Amino acid sequence: MGKTSDDQRWDEVLNPCSQFLPNNYKKRVIDLLKENSLGLTIADLSKKLETTRHTVSIALAELKGADLIEIRKVGVAKLHVLKPLEEEMLKQLCLTSFKGGVKDDI
Repeated sequence: MGKTSDDQRWDEVLNPCSQFLPNNYKKRVIDLLKENSLGLTIADLSKKLETTRHTVSIALAELKGADLIEIRKVGVAKLHVLKPLEEEMLKQLCLTSFKGGVKDDI
């Protein structure tokens, strides 16, 4: 089964921002956030991905550094939400590489 155009677009976005984790972790996080438009916590994501909270935190930090997700505080919870991608944003992300590290605020 071939890749859809949406999958190819996400691959183009993820390649420049791949610093610490393989793209498959970030892609899986993105897929879950697409399915859950209200957002998910780190604990929710780690359960669904069957991995550690630390691994999820790194993936989220890289995606946040690439400006692909936003964090919404709801009470004491932090919900991670996928930002809508626009064509211009896709082009810009494909031209620049993510040079940041893991952020402490996640």
